[in-house]
Amino acid sequence: MAVLGAFASSFTQTIAAPIDDLVGYWNFNQVDGDFEVPNLATGTAGTAGTAEYVSSGDPTWELGPLCGHVSLSGATEDYFSIPSLGSGIEGSNAITIMAWFRVDSDAATGEPRGIMVTRDTNDGNGNNRLYGIEHDLNRFDGRISGDSTKSADGSVAVGTWYHGAVVYDGVNRTVYLDGVEVNSDVQGGALDTITTSGEWLVGFDPATSDRQFVGDIDEVAVFNSAIDASTIASIATKDLDGNPANDLAFTIDPTYASIANPDSDGDGMCDTWEELLLGDLTQNGTDDFDSDNLSNANEMNVHFTDPGINDTDEDNLLDGEEVTGSLNPFPIGSPNAATDPLNPDSDGDGLSDGSELLDTIDSTFVTDPNSADTDGDGFNDLDEFNIGTDPTDSADFPDFYPNLIGYWPLDNANGTVAVDKSGQVPDGPIQNANGLTWKLSTGAGDGICGYADLAGENNTFFKIDPIAGLESSSPQFTIMGWIKPRQAGYLGIFMTREVTDNNGTGRNYGLGIDGSPNRALEARISGQALDSGTNDLTLGQWHHVAVTFDGSTATTYLNGNQLASSAFNGVSEITDSNAWGLGADGTNGSRRVNACLDDFAMFNAALPSGLINGIYESGIAGNNLLTNFTSAPESLKVDDTDGDGVCDQWELDLIGNLDSDFTSGSDIDGDGIDDVDELDLSFTNPNDPDSDDDGVSDGDEYFGDANGAFGNEPTDPNDPDSDNDGISDGVEMGVEGVTSNGFITDPNSRDTDMDGVSDPNEITAGTDPDNAASVNLPTISGTLLSYYSFDEGEGIIAADTAPAPASTAQETANQIGSIAWDTSTPLIGNASLSLPNTGAPDTSMVVEDPYDSSTTAFTISIWVNANSLGNGARGGIINHRGTTGTEFWGISNKADGGSDYRIANNGSSVSQGTFKTGVWQHVAITWDGTTGSAQTYVDGALQNERTGVSSTFEATTALWTIGDDPCCGDREFRGRMDDLAFFGEVLSATDIEALADGGRAGYSALEMLNGVVAPAGDIEIVSVSANVPAADDATITWNSAGGAASYNVISTTDLSLPYASWTVENANIANGGATTSFTDTGVLGGTTKKFYVIREN
Repeated sequence: MAVLGAFASSFTQTIAAPIDDLVGYWNFNQVDGDFEVPNLATGTAGTAGTAEYVSSGDPTWELGPLCGHVSLSGATEDYFSIPSLGSGIEGSNAITIMAWFRVDSDAATGEPRGIMVTRDTNDGNGNNRLYGIEHDLNRFDGRISGDSTKSADGSVAVGTWYHGAVVYDGVNRTVYLDGVEVNSDVQGGALDTITTSGEWLVGFDPATSDRQFVGDIDEVAVFNSAIDASTIASIATKDLDGNPANDLAFTIDPTYASIANPDSDGDGMCDTWEELLLGDLTQNGTDDFDSDNLSNANEMNVHFTDPGINDTDEDNLLDGEEVTGSLNPFPIGSPNAATDPLNPDSDGDGLSDGSELLDTIDSTFVTDPNSADTDGDGFNDLDEFNIGTDPTDSADFPDFYPNLIGYWPLDNANGTVAVDKSGQVPDGPIQNANGLTWKLSTGAGDGICGYADLAGENNTFFKIDPIAGLESSSPQFTIMGWIKPRQAGYLGIFMTREVTDNNGTGRNYGLGIDGSPNRALEARISGQALDSGTNDLTLGQWHHVAVTFDGSTATTYLNGNQLASSAFNGVSEITDSNAWGLGADGTNGSRRVNACLDDFAMFNAALPSGLINGIYESGIAGNNLLTNFTSAPESLKVDDTDGDGVCDQWELDLIGNLDSDFTSGSDIDGDGIDDVDELDLSFTNPNDPDSDDDGVSDGDEYFGDANGAFGNEPTDPNDPDSDNDGISDGVEMGVEGVTSNGFITDPNSRDTDMDGVSDPNEITAGTDPDNAASVNLPTISGTLLSYYSFDEGEGIIAADTAPAPASTAQETANQIGSIAWDTSTPLIGNASLSLPNTGAPDTSMVVEDPYDSSTTAFTISIWVNANSLGNGARGGIINHRGTTGTEFWGISNKADGGSDYRIANNGSSVSQGTFKTGVWQHVAITWDGTTGSAQTYVDGALQNERTGVSSTFEATTALWTIGDDPCCGDREFRGRMDDLAFFGEVLSATDIEALADGGRAGYSALEMLNGVVAPAGDIEIVSVSANVPAADDATITWNSAGGAASYNVISTTDLSLPYASWTVENANIANGGATTSFTDTGVLGGTTKKFYVIREN
């Protein structure tokens, strides 16, 4: 296939080079019908073969810049094969490889694209070696004997011609780009002699199938010597336009002169293309065969137009008229602007250049063929032609406001509905308000006025029912809005599955995020998908997203730019448009986004691209989309009518009027926080002095002024119970004399004295919540099947130390990858398990399943401290997967701080919890097969409960995995873990709360099951002595100054036994004064180990 286009050329300069060293020279001057490029080297070394096109189709031959070149698409088999370089390269320890090239795109990382490459050249030791030149990412790469030398990053740009060469002189490997040395390396010893030279490839590196060259190649040559720098510089000469100026015209044997000289008759036109375009070689270069006011040679060498056709691009303008711009009045008052004689639509607006200048489409307007939007009003010329507005008058542009059928600015400060401002559809109520937070924009680029923050929890989406106005036998629409995603995956942004066609079938339409790639913007048109196939969306950043459908073609837009487009033939008539989900894939609540949403709208027309870009640009500046429509009510276009920096809707929702000027010092509610700070910093209501109604003013909470008993630490002015202990902040701090049974407790700690029992539980029991010595120590009851303290601190296993007989078989947890330990800051005991998961291999542990098919209930308890949340889709905490695909049990954290608890039936999600990073949190999951229920607790508080789950534990030989969900990649937990316990029943809520409170005070699940022993207070072991006072005796001495009047000592040889089962060695040892001692007589005479506890009476 012959293609016209590109740049100027000359064929006159002959350069000096060692012709006898030229092994191969392929000039790629062929035209349609040619499949072979002969080797033009005729010297003694010119033994290389012909370059043969590999595919059965036609190569794409293009005119210029040096007579002609080949254009390669990167498709399979779109390259040339040279069977061998023959003997010309054999026996040499020097080599030069060169070519002109122009790339159409950057190469993929790690997948260089071959320009002239072999992997079939053997050295003297019988080893294959890689030689050649390649396009590597955005660099030029020279390969000698497998070693690489590259030009700098970014040195190869798309669309620019470069001359590239690699030279090896027996010592150094040197790379040249455009005749200039750009890098050099020592080869590392003499090059092995090449004994045989196999196949060489032009346009492909056969290492992988992804290394096809994409772009243009010309003038390929190989020498069996090191060509000097000055000769390479001469070969690489460019003209003033930056295009190749010289071909490799060597003085060769006259027998081959007609082949080597591309212009045998000296008329300035390349013979092969002259014969193709003009029929023979009889025309002169100075003639104008097609009467288009351009000479034949000028067309072929400068403009690359067809000298045999006066309108090469068939746009009704002569080539000469386009080159000179003689018919183009734009830009007004400036020299006439040329158009592209090879492109019928120079500005890409859908109107041909001739249509724009010769007034063949419309009888009134002449438009600029070099500008898609002649009047700069944001609408391209074709759109204005079709709509009927003046494309040359910026004051006359289309107004699509009458096509608006729904507009949800999401500017509320409170409430539970997405308010429609179009007046066409109902407001959309949130289906689960627990995951909804309204937020105020902090300025341009952070939403418009305000926005909705959806946490992705169960049913946290707006249901809008119905959306009328889409009904049509040939539906057209536009859906658009702003999104700042926090989580990837297959999720719905604004979608429905309830649009009915004329067959009564429900179809899904709308915008979403695709699951693969997991950040691709996807549109659905009558159930069919359209996405770019790339990761378009960046987590944590705002994006404007849109889809249009004009009845046949759907187009998606990202940040005002077209992303993907495809025809959708046979789209059904829409007879009824029912409920849509804003924030979900339809209204069944599935595939909810975890994201911020803002300024969503729907139109029953396909908005033009210029308008979509204008809406994006105005949104970036902080203006809502209605500012782009002339007929929209002015009252809806301005979000902040009083100009105080806070949008009116927030002022009206929170204050009820626009009286506050939100300047420094303005404090409407007198709570001690400026109005603007309440919105931007404390996020409290500027019209309510006590936003959370806990009896403490917002200012006293935010600044900590009411918490004098505990260091004036601030409390949360938006949460009446900052520590979630069931006692309001005001009561804990004793504001206005109101206390809980007379106690002042820490409003930021549910266990003020850190004795392992929460403040409300101590108050109920009658003990002092601010005195660790006044406590009924925490206890739990249950059947402990397996227990891992993670106190090893070293090694690759963790021991199961659950007490017999509950543990039917004590196991060990074994590492996967390479685990680590933390002995510096464990929560409980001497160490904790550390799973950083910062690289391969993945780090986790596996334990034997303590449950079997007879299991009817369980509780799993564990402490976690996450470095980050939701590695990938989830961060696996403790998970069990069987072999059938339905046996999925366990819990993971997610990127949004939620949790995902699964009970069999192929991942039935039960809970959304609240996880944080950098803090220890207690996690407990329960399952009751008898009642078919499951629960998730975080820090002792019930997060969620679900019924109707599996009644049978599907036991297999699978293991429980600690720190990963083993189903998939990128689901590892990152952080630390401690104190893992498997129980054989559903623990009570009281026991789970005790595990959380006690663990935070340092008590393990095993200790609380046995019965916690009171802290020894001032007991300090002074010494442990062997054979004192007599042989085989052991004596323990402790500091008893100021201690109890007497002590008791108990002992055991089995730490798994509860304290009640330990042996009482001495029930009443009188205080000895400064120190007190106990002697176990003869214990060293046969006992291998023994443990003691000393307690005050």
